[in-house]
Amino acid sequence: MLLYFLLTLITLPFIIIFGSSVLRAGFLACCELLYLLMHVKKFAAQKKQNQTFVSYFQSKVREFGDQTAIISVDSGDKYTYNEWERIGNKVGNWALNEGLENSVVCLMMRNKPSYVFIWSGLALLGTTTSLLNTNLKGDPLLHVIKTSLSTLEEGKRRVLICERAFESQLNEIMRELEDEDIEIIWWEDNIDIPPFIEDSSDLPLSTEFLKDVLPSDPIMFIFTSGTTGFVLLVWRNSL
Repeated sequence: MLLYFLLTLITLPFIIIFGSSVLRAGFLACCELLYLLMHVKKFAAQKKQNQTFVSYFQSKVREFGDQTAIISVDSGDKYTYNEWERIGNKVGNWALNEGLENSVVCLMMRNKPSYVFIWSGLALLGTTTSLLNTNLKGDPLLHVIKTSLSTLEEGKRRVLICERAFESQLNEIMRELEDEDIEIIWWEDNIDIPPFIEDSSDLPLSTEFLKDVLPSDPIMFIFTSGTTGFVLLVWRNSL
């Protein structure tokens, strides 16, 4: 309450000079700034505690449980934090059976709940997800796939999970993908949870896979759009 009182005092001169409409705009802007600063402080504290995405997410599951975490824009389906964790565990257990722990997996998919389920589930295994721009095709697309998987140790499976909607884009570079021994796992359109994931266990995974994961380690790779030059790799750490 004290903070909002101080914000009101800050915006009071706007009433006198410009009127109430500017007051509202100024007050809302100050509130947004305060909200941002509070969250920056919060995340800084988490980083100081060496908290990774997985440990942070698990703490939010305990805190919010059955509250809604994800809403599908297409279907309107809602998923709670508990459901998100359960599906993420299924993804993680499936990936473990596929030998994808402590690895890198490419993902080409539209914005949908399963997009989040995949990268967060893979994170349970200490695996980095490379998020591919769905507008890319031809050489730029091949470049980001090869760049992402070039970080893998020899002998690791080279896997791309792709939504069926982008099959034509992959067909253009299929021969090159086969030459690079890159396997494609197709994710059918309009399905949040395919059978090969649904049939997996939803039991929590061992923390053994995360023992060497630091907040500074990449949880995902992202790339520049390529509109002003060649596509460049950027990464997002585990915090």
